[in-house]
Amino acid sequence: MNLDAYIREGTHPKWGRGFRLTKLGLKLLSEEAARRYGGSPLAWKALVLQESGGWFNAVNPSSYATGLIQFMPRTTAWLIGRKLSSPVTEAEKREMSSYVLRMSPYDQTTFMSMYIEKTLKGRRVSTDADVAMIVFYPAYIGKPDEQFPENVTAANNGLLRPRDYVASMMAKVASREASLA
Repeated sequence: MNLDAYIREGTHPKWGRGFRLTKLGLKLLSEEAARRYGGSPLAWKALVLQESGGWFNAVNPSSYATGLIQFMPRTTAWLIGRKLSSPVTEAEKREMSSYVLRMSPYDQTTFMSMYIEKTLKGRRVSTDADVAMIVFYPAYIGKPDEQFPENVTAANNGLLRPRDYVASMMAKVASREASLA
């Protein structure tokens, strides 16, 4: 199956349709992330639910962000030591999305840990806003009240600050978690 069909149909070539974390899996993942990197388990749970709804095979068809925490193509390339052109081509976006899609759930959670460790550089986060910024805008870790650049605000429905993003993310946890098995 090609990536276009996968994005349209939501099926994974290896695991089929709808490969998703269970409530228990999400609980264990969020507790381990909080223990290792800081922040609350609820913030880690909210992050995964906000980004992918708990779907390992989630793909944003416009940006090609892929997986549990929506790895952007340039982030995937950074993690695997690959250089992409500037601007990134459609073929490169597809290739990086496919790279994440081919991972087993275990490999994707390991890849997620590698990303978090490289992003934090041995530090721990101290707030739930910082947990959200690990994925949303890493340059704003530790800056919950600073205003995002105008282009970030415009691209994200008017979100102004990290604390606004985390408030929105946390408010949706209960309803999103209710949809998990």
